[in-house]
Amino acid sequence: MKTWFITGATGGLATAIISELLERGDRVAATTRKKDALATLKEKYGTQLWVTALDLTNPQAVSDAVDQTFQTFGTVDVLLNNAAYGLYGTVEGISAKQTADVFNVNVFGSLNTARMFLPHFRKQGSGQIIQIASMAGQYSTPVMGMYSASKWAVEAAFEALAAEVAPFNIQTTIVEPGGIRTNFVDGNGVFGEDPIDYQGTEVEKIVRLMKGDVPGMDRSSNVRKVYRR
Repeated sequence: MKTWFITGATGGLATAIISELLERGDRVAATTRKKDALATLKEKYGTQLWVTALDLTNPQAVSDAVDQTFQTFGTVDVLLNNAAYGLYGTVEGISAKQTADVFNVNVFGSLNTARMFLPHFRKQGSGQIIQIASMAGQYSTPVMGMYSASKWAVEAAFEALAAEVAPFNIQTTIVEPGGIRTNFVDGNGVFGEDPIDYQGTEVEKIVRLMKGDVPGMDRSSNVRKVYRR
């Protein structure tokens, strides 16, 4: 049996992982934006699942949640940094605030959580960090520039961190998913306000496809749902 701390535990990839972990007997501390989001699993698994609402952009809140998790379970074996969201549009059309917001969650939120865990992992003599990155952390395409930039930053920071903490028996794994059919785009994605000059270009076609704004497109199986990470 292992004990996990999982961020961004609402919907998509995280819910599937949590369900599998609980089914096999592991314990899970799950953080979400809405504390009641995992009510069904909580009712089924009881104290095996601990859930709290958490703003990853608030370092003190992250510290409190991590400390409370160790107080509740005594030990944590794995930190799964899963929380992130997509930001899509032209580099020109995405605002400075939108850019700051996506970096605050995707990059600084992950770093905040890892930083809070490291003293605990060193104290217990072991631990594993699993950082969900993206194939988009290896390349960039039109409309995905700022999202890819956030994932490139994640890759760079956690590659360095992996080497730094290895002497403490802390293992780091960076996972780079490709397309997964979730609501990552249509449920949680944010879009910039692209200038009118981009109408009729490849940018407009991609944005319309991602938003599902294409006549005759099957919304249950369209390609926009595979832009998971």
